[in-house]
Amino acid sequence: MQYLKEALLLFLFASALILLVLYMKIGENERKVKIISLSKSYRDFPSSVCYSGTKSYLLEVVPIAEDYVNVVLVRYWIWAPQNYKCPETLTLEVSTSKGKISELLYLEHVGMYCYTPLVIVIISGEGVIRIADEAVSIPSCWADKHPWLNGGKLPSAILLSGRLDDLKWENKGTKSFIIETSKIYESTDLKVLALRISAFTPSGNFVKSFKVKILEEDSVIEEFEIPAYSRNLYSETNAILIALPPSANVIMIENNKIEV
Repeated sequence: MQYLKEALLLFLFASALILLVLYMKIGENERKVKIISLSKSYRDFPSSVCYSGTKSYLLEVVPIAEDYVNVVLVRYWIWAPQNYKCPETLTLEVSTSKGKISELLYLEHVGMYCYTPLVIVIISGEGVIRIADEAVSIPSCWADKHPWLNGGKLPSAILLSGRLDDLKWENKGTKSFIIETSKIYESTDLKVLALRISAFTPSGNFVKSFKVKILEEDSVIEEFEIPAYSRNLYSETNAILIALPPSANVIMIENNKIEV
């Protein structure tokens, strides 16, 4: 009887140890990969840098940052001629050396296309992003390409093709110089946010760009410019996506200071 008790205890201990190891491995991979559904502003996706597919369906990827983490924007679309029924969902899968993480994406039929949401994927190190039968390798797919507003290392930013109107925006500027931000992701080693600007210019002196500085306390660690365009009496920008190291805490736009 004593022998059976000892054997049972040993079995339970071994089972608990196996479960703990599995939990730690799953947790490690989840820390290495993060999938964030960003927006249904499908046409705000910028020109693709990496892609896989055909004229009828395409997986598109644009790098936001390339550093100790790779941060990318992802979209998948299907050409949908008349009477074509979009699939309800597709699975986005991210593979790394530690395993796989996946998330279900719901498609929407817009005009002649079916779109997934715009999705941000954060990968520590190398990985492969796959939707349906199409795959893109990160970060090798954008070798020798330069889609960023600056150098690509954190802090880094990309310009989108629209203003991401479906996000929840917070004005951190003034009534005449509107600086809107939307927090997307924050962890101990990375911050990602969206930003857009609208400056009231009643005299018609529209500006072509806005100067941006990223600060750690009082030290400038990065500078770049956001292209602007005129609309009615405003100089505006499209939305940009910014990836920041955790130490970056201030963004200066012209003479306007905001904390992030």
